[in-house]
Order: sequence, then structure tokens, then C-alpha cells
Amino acid sequence: MGSGHTFPNAAEFRDAVYLMSIANRFRYRFKRNSTKHMTVVCTVAQCPWKVTARAIGDSNIVQVHTFHNHHNHSLEDVAACQPLVRSNRASLLIDDVIRSTPNYQPRQICKDFQRQHGMQLTYLQAWNIKEKANERIYGEPKYYYKLLPWMCEKMVATNPGSIIELGHSSDGHFEQLFVAHSVSIQGFAMGCRPIIAIDSAHMSGPYRGALFSATTYDANDAMFPLAFGVMSSENYDDWSWFLQNLKKLVGDKEVVIISDRHPALLRSVPEVFGLENHAYCYRHLKENFSSFLSKHNTRGNKGKENALQFLDSIAYARLEHDYNVSMIELRKYNDALAKWGLGNVGHPCEHAAAVILSIGQNVVDFVQDWYKFPMQELIYSGSFSGIETHDMPMVGNDGLVRSITGEVFLSLNPPHTKRPPGRPRKKRIESQFQDKRTVSCSRCHTSGHNRKTCNNPLS
Repeated sequence: MGSGHTFPNAAEFRDAVYLMSIANRFRYRFKRNSTKHMTVVCTVAQCPWKVTARAIGDSNIVQVHTFHNHHNHSLEDVAACQPLVRSNRASLLIDDVIRSTPNYQPRQICKDFQRQHGMQLTYLQAWNIKEKANERIYGEPKYYYKLLPWMCEKMVATNPGSIIELGHSSDGHFEQLFVAHSVSIQGFAMGCRPIIAIDSAHMSGPYRGALFSATTYDANDAMFPLAFGVMSSENYDDWSWFLQNLKKLVGDKEVVIISDRHPALLRSVPEVFGLENHAYCYRHLKENFSSFLSKHNTRGNKGKENALQFLDSIAYARLEHDYNVSMIELRKYNDALAKWGLGNVGHPCEHAAAVILSIGQNVVDFVQDWYKFPMQELIYSGSFSGIETHDMPMVGNDGLVRSITGEVFLSLNPPHTKRPPGRPRKKRIESQFQDKRTVSCSRCHTSGHNRKTCNNPLS
């Protein structure tokens, strides 16, 4: 900042003034504020600090005209005139950190602002600052959806053989996305094990939704990404749509689908892949079994431990005889637990290695090809071509997606479901209680009345 210094536009001049106030810890105000003429002074009375700037001709370029960079503050002035927290401009201070550390947390932002700038932030202020920084670096989330149709076409053109499906509502709002790159499809067809694990995770972005994934296993028993999807929610319709697209790349290949016991999957997986091809993830199965125990177990913690041990012996049984014995023991212990869906885990394969060796055969000859090293080389023999974005269209002020030559592309609007702006997803615990008569008073902690009607002298 200095006399004669220029800025590309008025917004960048205002950003520079704000950053200067943070660095020198003072508060300012605009005596005049337009895109053509700006006058900024310190809020302390009689302080000589002042800067004026004017636009050059009819352009947007702003040039500093006068700059008096001197303050006349007392100790009381310094304490009373700390810089204001403006999330739009304060976010400029963390741009570099956000680029290098995307998981920069609001609580750490609060600590860093206190240590580096002497500013005390609330959690909400820090959260808003991070949101604004992400928008400036990566663009507004609503624009991601507008460019999505162009990106899908580009992915298929760059990597032929990829399966990309995009679903939207009749009024043009995003609903579903399925992506399976050709390199993943090729690797799966070449020799991955015919086992596909599917799962989902809730997304923390402003439009919520769920991230679906389908993962298979290579010859070294390592996870091999097969497909992913972005859905509006985790319900039957979305899972069914995702699985039907997954079936396209599987084709006639016989596969086993491993999932948790989500109700939508209990219905959709058998419909698409068959009931006999649906297995359960043991970790999720055990968690659900533990929850079931809490409702049907009457023998305390020790009884719960015994029941879980019975479940382990069933899941890891090597022989059919061992499996049957474990099931009988569980039925004796608690018949309701034995009936709880365990009949769907299936009979494990018999341990045949000892028999193969006893007849003088080589065990390796009986191992499927998808466990062998040559198959591993085939799985990873493909390649992925990055998407060229030099010709990426831009979103105009009118919301339309246009190329540099003016060609208009199909665009989508964000999903209908959206988190309220300017608020983190954390909810106050008090809002979860509808009947205030059953909640203890926040003043005297006595049940039967609330804070407004509290007349307890202890409060």
C-alpha cells in the first residue's frame, strides 16, 4: 500500500485495507465507499491514519491517491479498537494453509488467529472463515453441479470404456452419479476376485448426500477400487440405481456382494444380484449382533461376551461339523439370538488342503488363478488418462455454462437438499427435546419447569 499503488479492482483494494488492519491491529471505517472513489479512516477520533483511492478513468483499476500511514492511539484506544472479524476477508489469511492442509479444523483456526493476530474467534466464526476460503480457492459448490455434465462427457471421451451415468430430476436438479473408470473395469475383468464390497458414507458438504463405493480385491488380497457414486441419500431407490449400474460392468460374471445389513441393501442386492450372492461384512454383522444382544440378553455383560464368542466360532468354523456344533450351542444359550439372521452367513467351505496333500497332489494346482502373481500383473496393466481442462467452459453471471467460443453446454442445478448457509452441522442438544416439561431447568437443574418460569432462589 502506498501513493500511486494500483489494484485490479475495488474488491482487492478493500481486501488489502482489511489485511493491513489485521497486521497493525486497528479498526477502520469507510467515509466514502464506491467502485470509483473510496476514503478510509481509522475509527479512533483525531487519528491521522487515512487512505483514499480512485478508479482510473472508466476502468475498474483502482489507484491509491493519498496514504497517511500513521496512528495516534492511547492504550485505551488500542484495547477498544481491535479489528473486526469479517469471514470473507479474514479467510484470505488461511488460503495457503487450506491449500496444503484441507482438513484444517475450526478449533485450530481459533488457536492460530489468537496466536498470530491476537484475535479471538468463536467456533462459528472459524467455521465460516474456512468455508469462505474453500469457496474462493475451489469455487462455489453450486457451480460444481453445473459443470458436472461436461465433466462426465469428458471422462468418457478421455477414457473410452468408462461407465458414467448421471441422474437428475425433471426440473434439472442433481440426484445421482455413477462412475466406473475403464481402467477399473479392465482390472476387475482381468483377474480380480469375484467379491465386491459395497458401502456408503454421509457427505459433509453443504448439499449433504451420500458417497457410495464398490471395491473388489486383487490377487494380493488388497483393495481395488471398482466404482463410486454420489447420491442424494442412502435409500432403496438410490442403492437399487447404483447396483443396476454396477451390474452393467459385472456382466455375466458370478460375484458375491458383501455389505452391511442396511435395510435398503437387504432388499436391493438380492433383486439385482440374487439372494444367494449376498454376504454380510462380519464387522458390521457383529456390531448389529451386539445391538441385538442388548435387547434380548438377560445374563449381563458376561453373557454378552459368551454370545459374541459363539458368533466368532460360527463365522470362523472351518468344517461344516464345527459350524453346526456352534449353532447348536448358540441355540441352547438363546434361541432368539440363533434365529437372528445367522442362517444367511452360509456354510463355510471345508478345509481341503490336508486331503489334497494326503493324495499326493500339489495344493497350488487347486488354487484359483485370481490368487496368483501373473494375474496381479494383468489387473494393473491398464492406464488412466487425466482429464484435460484447458477448454473447460465457465459459468456465466446468468448461470449458463459457456465455452470460450460462446457454445452453451447442458448444466445441472445443485440438489434440492441443502444445509442452512452459515451454520455448521452441529445442533444444540436442547433443540432435540420437544417436551420442555421433562427437561431439567438450565438454571437450577430441577426437573418440572424451564428457565423462563424458574423462581428457585438458588438460581
